[in-house]
Amino acid sequence: MSVLVALEQRDGKWNRASFEALAAGQRIAAALGVPVQAVVLGAQIDSLAQEAAGYAVEKVLAADHPLLRDYTADGYTAALEQIVRSVQPE
Repeated sequence: MSVLVALEQRDGKWNRASFEALAAGQRIAAALGVPVQAVVLGAQIDSLAQEAAGYAVEKVLAADHPLLRDYTADGYTAALEQIVRSVQPE
């Protein structure tokens, strides 16, 4: 079990609220006694995933696909649903 936090990026730049969400996820994970994992969705996001790994997370999951380059609710929801089903976070 873990807490999963989705980190938002656009055009290779972090949304500032992502780190607020990560901090909240870390507090929840600590209270539950489980690790925190992060997920980043987009295209060509390797450098962002590597950067996210430096923020006290157990694991960073990267959904890196050309179809995720531009945000669409359907595309991002489908990708995130697959990750949540696989990870089964707390």
